[in-house]
Amino acid sequence: EMRTPSHREHGKVVLHVLLAYQVKFGEHIAILGSSEELGVWKNPVKLSWTTDGWVSDLELKGGETVEYKFVTVTSQNKIKWEAGCNRVLKLPMEGEYKMICHWNVTKEAVSLIALSDVVTLPQEEFTQEAVASSNGSMVDAPVSVNEPSSFVQEWQGNDVQFMSSNQHSARETERRWNTDGLLGVALKLVEGDKVSRNWRRK
Repeated sequence: EMRTPSHREHGKVVLHVLLAYQVKFGEHIAILGSSEELGVWKNPVKLSWTTDGWVSDLELKGGETVEYKFVTVTSQNKIKWEAGCNRVLKLPMEGEYKMICHWNVTKEAVSLIALSDVVTLPQEEFTQEAVASSNGSMVDAPVSVNEPSSFVQEWQGNDVQFMSSNQHSARETERRWNTDGLLGVALKLVEGDKVSRNWRRK
């Protein structure tokens, strides 16, 4: 279970370690290292299996440089070290990070993915809408799912009515056609529009 920033002590680094590797039935993965939290090269720290790989949550002293390696522990409790030199990691002063590693790739460049700024809001109360704040960063603005929008509240128009096809003819007959002052072609166009209800005939 990942710890929240409020549970983290100052000067401590929380590492969520993920190792992508598969072992034989009955075996498991552990980690050994130079610090007390990593067993001082004597007491393996067991990782747990998940669908994503082998994981462990470690709390280490910030600012330290630690050496470590992953090992396979057999069903007879024999240890098999991964090949290569010791892994070396310079820890930040504090924070919460995710670290992804691969078996036997001891010289890989490890990136610590910061998790300290991740905040989870209750989903049952709000939906989350990402909006830009005044400083240009992205923030989560809570929007109630039960309240109507301001557009709906301010709408002052009449109710929507659906018109049946025969209502058009009634409106056509109610119109007043004023042809005073029209001559020639203009008069013919208006008179044709008056008697023709189909737009193709106009």
